[in-house]
Amino acid sequence: MTFCAENEYCFMEETNKLLNLGHALYDIGAYIAAGNIFQRVLLIQIVVLGNWHLKTASVRTMLGNVFLSTGQYDEAKRLFTQALNVQEKFDNGVNTELTRSCLGMVYFHQNKFKDALIQLGQALPSLVRVFGEDHSHIL
Repeated sequence: MTFCAENEYCFMEETNKLLNLGHALYDIGAYIAAGNIFQRVLLIQIVVLGNWHLKTASVRTMLGNVFLSTGQYDEAKRLFTQALNVQEKFDNGVNTELTRSCLGMVYFHQNKFKDALIQLGQALPSLVRVFGEDHSHIL
């Protein structure tokens, strides 16, 4: 545990370390371990920052990706939808469209192709503009 001046807990430093670990675990396919890390960070951020903070929404998207990768589509949908509610209100930028594309992939895997097309179609123009046509987020 890291402490700031006068023993004030630096939760952001700790959560950033945990997020880096979670990303590393996710990248090597250790989804359950990554999910446990992201859930821990999410709980911390809900308490410290609140449900309506963009950082909390971002972690919901990360955790949603874990559930998407493990075929837990209902849980992924719930997390992506919660994240989008915050992102659309306070950000509405590229992170919003990345989350929207993740939600589209949930619908795709659930064979809800019309809903998938709506979400992916809405996200695609912004993502192409930001990343370019040949980026992995687009392909």
